[in-house]
Amino acid sequence: MPSIATSLTLFAPGILLAAVQASSVPARSIQGEWSVKPLLRMQDPLPGSGGKLEQLDQVHGLDDGTVLFFGRFGPVQKTKFRLKENPWALYALSPDGGVQMGLRAGAPFAQDGGKDLVCQFYGPAEREDFLNATAMHVGRGMIYWSSKTTLFGNLDHVHGWDGKALVPVAQRGMKVRTRGGQDLVVEDVWVTGVTREGQAVLYFNAAKPNSRTSGYLLVAGKDLVDCWLEKEPAHASLETDRALEASLKAHLRDIKRFRDHEGYDQAALDGFVPLDASNQRILLSISLLKTEYVAGGFSGQLYVSGGNQILKRRPGIYLQEDGALTEIPFKPGGKALADLSDPFLKRGIRAVVNPIKVRRVPGMEGPLIEIPILPALGTANTWYFGPEPGTRDLTPPAVFHTAPEYHFTVAHIVAWAGPDRAVLRNAQGFFLLERKRAAPITPP
Repeated sequence: MPSIATSLTLFAPGILLAAVQASSVPARSIQGEWSVKPLLRMQDPLPGSGGKLEQLDQVHGLDDGTVLFFGRFGPVQKTKFRLKENPWALYALSPDGGVQMGLRAGAPFAQDGGKDLVCQFYGPAEREDFLNATAMHVGRGMIYWSSKTTLFGNLDHVHGWDGKALVPVAQRGMKVRTRGGQDLVVEDVWVTGVTREGQAVLYFNAAKPNSRTSGYLLVAGKDLVDCWLEKEPAHASLETDRALEASLKAHLRDIKRFRDHEGYDQAALDGFVPLDASNQRILLSISLLKTEYVAGGFSGQLYVSGGNQILKRRPGIYLQEDGALTEIPFKPGGKALADLSDPFLKRGIRAVVNPIKVRRVPGMEGPLIEIPILPALGTANTWYFGPEPGTRDLTPPAVFHTAPEYHFTVAHIVAWAGPDRAVLRNAQGFFLLERKRAAPITPP
């Protein structure tokens, strides 16, 4: 299936959420005192199902403060070969506390032409067993997915959910005009990714008599921005994305940059966040990789049969600035992640087995770094990196001052509903924080 290199994506089996780097929400301040109002907590009732919120999965905030989230409203029932009950749904939560169900997993919904379509997604515990999930793509103000009208046919419809209504984006029979002026009718169409600006990229095959013709659609929300044939140049925003990612990956091809770490023969770009508009300063998550063959036995805490390959990972955080690539110490005091891991490696324990995640925090200029470490390391696994030139240290995420103290930090921010209203999420659910205004001073 043809694809276009777009922004780096966050992938979990069953749900594919594209990391939208750009945001129209201006930089926010968390200074001052904040009041806390619960919006939706675990075990609160959910509409459209008769159940309660029992589990949260992926969460995405929109620019107006609306939060789109996947929630489980009942117990999962499965046998060895099939899922009997899959009580997951896609919801929207408004900053005022209203909740609306948009899409229920496996439930048909009617769209253009009266066709009943199905979108299937699963919770984290079921994804490894059920791989036929619908890929979900997060764009600016919309979650997109591809579906089909027949059980064994090709993907021929693309839909979106904006928190208010199911939106038909593209479908079989849709008429399009290419950039070169050719009129075509769509036969098959599906989402391939999302640009860093949040626009969805769709690939389509034309219907007869042009069935050998294929191309791309660029969509903002539900509006068509551009249509071009596969042999034509891509839209400028996609070209920019591809050029940026290609330039970052070029650093990884030269293993000499990492010659201080012996035995590693590959480097993988796990994620990146530009720190300025010109892409001159970029924070990267990079894993150094090597494959080892083992005769059989324990590798860390995992038993491996003889002859298997073991992928060793040495993840790190790097800053690209003025053409130089500098590793950022993981812990104040100058220790890199590998240095902290060494005592555990000697005991056969791998402190880090997954890539380090870097992501944007809504309304904040700098990115958040999430390091999947063992609690035994005795240090935090969530850090903030300031965007200011000259920054070389990770710092703890800034704390909201609330009374009583809820221990909310910028890491909990999901969306902003204005300069003084923010929606945050923690293990208990979703909360609205509002900045308290100082009392006016009365002149004497």
